[in-house]
Amino acid sequence: MVRANSLVAAAILFLVPTATAYAQQHRHRGGEQGMMQGEQESGGGMMLAMPRIQAFTPAALLEQTDELGLTDEQVETLTSLRDRTASLKEEAMKAHDSHRSMLMEALAEADPDPVRVKGHFDGAHASMGSSHWADIDAALQAMGVLTEEQRAHVTAGVGGMRQGQGMRHRGGR
Repeated sequence: MVRANSLVAAAILFLVPTATAYAQQHRHRGGEQGMMQGEQESGGGMMLAMPRIQAFTPAALLEQTDELGLTDEQVETLTSLRDRTASLKEEAMKAHDSHRSMLMEALAEADPDPVRVKGHFDGAHASMGSSHWADIDAALQAMGVLTEEQRAHVTAGVGGMRQGQGMRHRGGR
């Protein structure tokens, strides 16, 4: 019984922050930037540590088409990359939702099977990771689409964003 209670506690510790971040991500969805906003608000540190990656997501770059002077070929490549990434993320989130649902079912049993609970816990975690990786991989690929000057322009903008975040974290808003 103690083992089952430990599993329930572990699953709850996983599901509450995950569900909160997931809900915020979808409530704030603004292209691929919705993920970053949801994680910042839920206290997730991964994306806070990676503003440079976020700035290079295809969706973020496409929002700056004129400012960056993107060519038609760059826009086409970034659009394709953005769409492919959205598809990968959607697939990952469906897998996450499925595992989360099966995890909740397993936990609702009178005597939860630890192997089954762990399998769905790991599956939900891995699929959420796949969603995050899709953004990171797309940003890395998108960097390669830009010229050195365009990359420098985006990077310079990230520096200004970091300074603004630093002020918020020190109490200034």
